[in-house]
Amino acid sequence: MDSQALFNDLLGQISTGQGTFRESGEQGKVLMDIVRQLPEQQQLASLRAYLDVILRETFNIVAARQYCNEFCQTVVLLSPGLQKEIIPYALDKIQSRTISFEEQIFALRMRLADELQNGDQDWIQAAKVLSLIPLDSGQKQYAKGVKLDIYMRIGQLYLEAEEYIEAENFIQRVGMLMDSETPEDFRIRHSASFARIQDFRRKYIEASQRYYDLSRRPGVADSERQTALSSAVNCILLASVSPQRNRVLAILLKDERTMDLPTYGFLRKIFDGKTVKRAEVEQFAQKLAPHQRDALTADGSSLLERTVLEHNILSSRKYFSVASFDALSRLLDMPADRLEKIMVNMASEGRLQVKINHKDNSVTFEQEHPINAWDTRLEQICKQVNKTADLLAAKYPEWYEKNSAAVENQ
Repeated sequence: MDSQALFNDLLGQISTGQGTFRESGEQGKVLMDIVRQLPEQQQLASLRAYLDVILRETFNIVAARQYCNEFCQTVVLLSPGLQKEIIPYALDKIQSRTISFEEQIFALRMRLADELQNGDQDWIQAAKVLSLIPLDSGQKQYAKGVKLDIYMRIGQLYLEAEEYIEAENFIQRVGMLMDSETPEDFRIRHSASFARIQDFRRKYIEASQRYYDLSRRPGVADSERQTALSSAVNCILLASVSPQRNRVLAILLKDERTMDLPTYGFLRKIFDGKTVKRAEVEQFAQKLAPHQRDALTADGSSLLERTVLEHNILSSRKYFSVASFDALSRLLDMPADRLEKIMVNMASEGRLQVKINHKDNSVTFEQEHPINAWDTRLEQICKQVNKTADLLAAKYPEWYEKNSAAVENQ
């Protein structure tokens, strides 16, 4: 009797309850050994027939689990193409009995995700396969470490596919599960993933701060710290002009490592408030990641060019107190009508003090009084000190109370 005929005969005995073995696990092992001997074109049909029998509603559930375990151990030995055909078939058959086969579903989904990720580089489909594992809704209680690993893997898969909204959903779950026992290397992976999400979502100031934090962590490899520092610089240079941006720029410039970056000259010029030329913008753009370089504003213009234009508008205050739009247009190499729209937008957001005179087509820059500027800066410092004190009080309440009392008694 050939292998296929033997397989069919033994499967028929199992199907009718006429098994020749005492243990269903042994029966399943023999059947799977026979399957491995078959030509690949026959393996798929035989495995489907096997699953059709053991996953019937009327089949004994205890025996079905044992047979399914043998299937799970065998499927990893099959060709990648066959795995991607038979595993979805098995999962579909098990779907109505999820609670009874949680361990088997876990093993099959993990295996299928491996093939999709490493073989096809189909990151979205791999993430979807993993996200259907009932980590919280099933009867089986999964360890926190297992949940962390899977949620992190799903988030990073979505990041690879640049599906940052889905990625953020799972990376946030990771953050909620982490505790004091979470290993440092895992924390670094989480921080790096969140930085990338903020970067993709154009929250450039937050992304820059997270990248910079990564660049200073001792657990990060030197090359990766340098990459993180470069990413921190790129992100802050893409951020809209604001006092918070200026603070981060100052922090980055104080770090001596930034002097070794190819973008240092551009960073220095932005911080010093000097006018940036188009050639310099184009040169800096080559250092950006594709998603940053291709980022557009609502009007379809380049985000980088828009950010630099806002910077140049502010830098022009050093040269003019009053200027015509035509003069500014020539200086900044920008059409006058677009220039006016951007200035109006900046003024409405409180980022530019300016008066526009439509009669003579001119603009008047309102120079901030030094005392007012000092008051504003002092207020910002006080707010930052209070915020730091609140954080210390929350994390070290006994130390904070002791030292606060000592200060009050002085």
